[in-house]
Amino acid sequence: MRNLDQGLGQTEFSPESLRELRIAVVGLGALGGEAVRYLGLLGIGELRLIDFDTVEPGNLIYSVLYRENVGHPKCFAAVDAVRRHFPTTLTSAHNTEISGLGFNALRDVDLILSCVDSDWARLDIAYVARQLSLPVCDAGMGSLGDRRGRVSFFPKAPDSACYGCLLSSGHRRELLCARDFSSNSCTAETPGNGTTTAPWPGSPMTASAVAAVQIDHGLRSITKGTRMAYSLRMDFGETPSVERILHQVAITCPFHEFPGSRVPAVPGETPRDLLRRSGSQRAILLDWPVCVDCRCGSCGHRWRPMRRAATLRRGGICPACGFSGLQLLEVIEWIGLESPWSATPFLDLGVPEGHLHLLVEAEW
Repeated sequence: MRNLDQGLGQTEFSPESLRELRIAVVGLGALGGEAVRYLGLLGIGELRLIDFDTVEPGNLIYSVLYRENVGHPKCFAAVDAVRRHFPTTLTSAHNTEISGLGFNALRDVDLILSCVDSDWARLDIAYVARQLSLPVCDAGMGSLGDRRGRVSFFPKAPDSACYGCLLSSGHRRELLCARDFSSNSCTAETPGNGTTTAPWPGSPMTASAVAAVQIDHGLRSITKGTRMAYSLRMDFGETPSVERILHQVAITCPFHEFPGSRVPAVPGETPRDLLRRSGSQRAILLDWPVCVDCRCGSCGHRWRPMRRAATLRRGGICPACGFSGLQLLEVIEWIGLESPWSATPFLDLGVPEGHLHLLVEAEW
């Protein structure tokens, strides 16, 4: 990559309109890296790069963003690359999952690009997008040797489908209960000697092609005000093909059923402070339930994680012995004025600063 005059290429998007756009890219693997590169070449005004992972040697195969950054957070490495090659694009790095980022940091973006590798993460993005009325363009691809890809656009319109609507009610319920987090990853298990397997990245060419379609359709859709959710299923194999599928809202998808208003908290504020300031007998519904009491299934150590319950179920370990079999003894989903946690600052409850809290009727 070399330093380029941005936004001067011949595209149907004017340089002026592209410089006005703010785009959040969630996931900076093979797809996300290519998406960032294309956005930089187009001269997008601002990029917010979100990824909690670190650069591994295998990442160097398929992303031009990472070269001498092994061991460093992907988001910071990506921001360094964008600033070096596309200096007119404003960038910010967020070393977290999207659930760990306060909603206030996303409420003004024009588009979320979902470049993650699991249904778990896609469902988180769908929830955030529905809550903030933001459009999402999601993409996924096959693993090494599989030259297929998918791009889906989900408008911000309340009567349009989200990613949650595409899942079966049973699978959606499993994900929401944190019992499953299946992956559609950019990596595959390579055949070994029967005792070990190693992750191999998907084809860099496929990643580049899918990312190009994702950027093109994402920008076209928000520019034209598209209201219908749809997916493109692509096969870049010997007989290339593209199939377009329209999506409807699923009546069983809970992401279209959240009444209430959102209120920002000031730094250091407690739920009780916020509720009293709101001036009504309401409760705060936590966007992601928080575990406040946990016990190790091996050594019996007990502590207060103050972390998202689903994260602990998925990959939490005991701080005393490192065992992964945790027993979540108490999980809170909402906080009222009389809750024992109402006087605990939001930050101590694991809720990020800059979040927009959902107020619901107390009898919810």
